[in-house]
Amino acid sequence: MNWLSRCALLLVLGANAGCGGGAGDGAIAEGGISGTGIAPAGVSIGPVSEFGSVRINGTRLEITPATEVRVHGEAATQADLRVGQVVRVEADFDAGTAHKIEYYATLRGPVESIAIVNPDTLRATLSVMGQTVRTTASTQFDGLLGPDALRVGDIVEVSGTRDAANAVAASFVARRSPGGVYRVTGRIENPTATTLRIAGLTIVHDAAERGPGLSEPLSAGLLVRVTGAAAGYSPGVARLVADRLEPGLALAAQLDAAVEAEGFVTRFESLADFDVDGQPVDASAARIEGGGAADLDVDVRVEVEGSIAAGGVLDATRVVLQSNAFVRIDARVEEVDPVAATLTLLGLPVTVPAAANIEDERSGGGGIGGVAGLAPGMQLELRGFLRGGAIVATRIEVEDPEDRALLLAPVGASDRQAGELTLLGLTIRASTALGTEFENEAEAEVGEDEFYASLRAGRLVKVRWDLFSSIAEPVDEASLEID
Repeated sequence: MNWLSRCALLLVLGANAGCGGGAGDGAIAEGGISGTGIAPAGVSIGPVSEFGSVRINGTRLEITPATEVRVHGEAATQADLRVGQVVRVEADFDAGTAHKIEYYATLRGPVESIAIVNPDTLRATLSVMGQTVRTTASTQFDGLLGPDALRVGDIVEVSGTRDAANAVAASFVARRSPGGVYRVTGRIENPTATTLRIAGLTIVHDAAERGPGLSEPLSAGLLVRVTGAAAGYSPGVARLVADRLEPGLALAAQLDAAVEAEGFVTRFESLADFDVDGQPVDASAARIEGGGAADLDVDVRVEVEGSIAAGGVLDATRVVLQSNAFVRIDARVEEVDPVAATLTLLGLPVTVPAAANIEDERSGGGGIGGVAGLAPGMQLELRGFLRGGAIVATRIEVEDPEDRALLLAPVGASDRQAGELTLLGLTIRASTALGTEFENEAEAEVGEDEFYASLRAGRLVKVRWDLFSSIAEPVDEASLEID
């Protein structure tokens, strides 16, 4: 990653610095930042992953007293932002400062159904105000351990990116108080003089206040933000009476401005003609990382770097195929570094962000108080995901001591003849001759040959030791998991 792109990414990653990932409707701003005439060196949209100052190539990127922060259109501060929320950032990377940070929820409304697809991986599908919301291990559950803590009728705020099916891949979920306003952001479908649709929700908009910059008449594909009173929502028919419509937060950069778009490929014709979250992209001259050009397709999550060309097309110089593969580790803590906020379990280093949920589930447990409260010998049930090959924890439960251990992760390699598979670089011995039992995704027992024949790189596998002494010992159970 070049220094400018890395700075762009780090404003989101560090909040005192650069910015990361996003997509828009391809509009070109004529007046610089919010019409001030100040031309940003870069614009980007993406989820906050952590807060803190960052120095890149000797340049410290900061949020200054002059930085404008807005949450749902209102003046705010950095303290009002949360990890996982998708923000839009305008920054002068040459000066190392952020000019403007904006956050607006993708959804705020009632949970109408919950389907836990895989409790191990925190994968679930929710219906929120007629919208499909998908959660994974990389979803930041603010004040919640996971989707299983939610109930039908809860009011939630969701931030994320829409996939090709218009479902929201949630990067942030939080429970909110009943009442107030409901919100939805998305692209217009089937507009008429009185109604429009966003995914599964009908919006009645004829009496709604119009925000500045919203084109009329409303056209299909336009990215909009909708606000309506809770009393104006009809759950039986998924219908919301809008009080206000505004343009969505998009990559509205000047020609040749550096931008970075992170999201799902929502349309794919060729390397020179595809969309990321609705943003047109030409990657015909781009460097492809994390895979090859043949791996690009609809619903692949990517990070795209480049600049805005004529017609609002993002002229990409770099495309990175992304994967937030799930990881679960149940084991005793071997090492803790509270300063670096890292743990070691099963010989694997794990980063614990400040926003990770840490709960004390021990009999008579009195609380932990963060990473500093963890200690070698504690039994943890840890869930997280892989970011750039590193394990990042999102949920940690401290359990009563046990002798067993468990590891769930994507397969790196397998060798049926040797009775071995590789998970996160660890060689795992799994063979019927050594006492291992094998299961498929339905938890039905299968033969060793069938199990190994089902493996492919990246397939999720769970292994368990009933009496753990060392990684070198064969596992008692190996099972295929739902991806």
